[in-house]
Amino acid sequence: MSSDKRSRDKTNVINSDTFKMKLENAKKDKASLRQMNGTFIGRKYPINKGTTLVGRDPGLDITVQEDSVSRRHAELIFDGESLQVIDLDSTNGTFINDKQIKNKTANPGDLVRFGNILFKYIPSGSIETVFHDELSNLAHLDGLTGCFNRKYILDYLETEVKRCQKLELPLSLIMLDLDHFKDVNDTHGHLAGDYVLKETVRLIKDKVLRASDVLGRYGGEEFCVIMSEAPLRIAVDVAERIRKTILGHNFMFEEKKLNISISAGAAQVSKTTDTSKTLLESADKALYKAKQTGRNKVCS
Repeated sequence: MSSDKRSRDKTNVINSDTFKMKLENAKKDKASLRQMNGTFIGRKYPINKGTTLVGRDPGLDITVQEDSVSRRHAELIFDGESLQVIDLDSTNGTFINDKQIKNKTANPGDLVRFGNILFKYIPSGSIETVFHDELSNLAHLDGLTGCFNRKYILDYLETEVKRCQKLELPLSLIMLDLDHFKDVNDTHGHLAGDYVLKETVRLIKDKVLRASDVLGRYGGEEFCVIMSEAPLRIAVDVAERIRKTILGHNFMFEEKKLNISISAGAAQVSKTTDTSKTLLESADKALYKAKQTGRNKVCS
């Protein structure tokens, strides 16, 4: 065998800190249900000790906004080891491994179905979590920037608007747009544009947002931030901090400094009349106002 072939056939020693960290985090993870189909495929629902209610009602512990799921569909009782699944006289039934049940204990790895929506029961400390995290990322994350993609953001916003209205909680939305982004691509090339997009997301996530805020790429150089349980004044403050963070950052690409700024529009959902669509329209109008009146500013 030639030395070149032996070199190609050689097994590399694993030294990826990222992979090792994923394994360690999986071993510490809580028990959970992983959604296997439907709108939020791959989504993880941690299961806490005690009673957890599952259904379509936005006020429940696990909300599944799918038509085949009853408003109060099932009750889960978890003691830290075993998971008891109780059907609450749902319309379309509760199933474990495709057998309809009324009250049954689920084993690790069992498939639990509420109506037409299928979940897998993952016990605490299972390294299978790594696999499901990867699938979830493929389904829900933007490939370039690593923040959520447009489909996930729109679906999530719809469920959060319903939940916050049901519970009479505030919810705000920020729309963000990089100023003169086309000029960056035209002058410095698309690799420079990609760098700016990735660096913008990193700055927003690392330096500004709360853990509960959800950042997504709405399209091109436009992003949005969903701020559950946050009133408009908080959203405006966060948008202003994002603007200052981007403006004050030293964007360098191939030893060239890029002058980057961002415009933002913020809106808050009404208690009863707004939908996710009208909230998006309100935030987009505020963003348009910021762009039309000089850019590098926040409007609401």
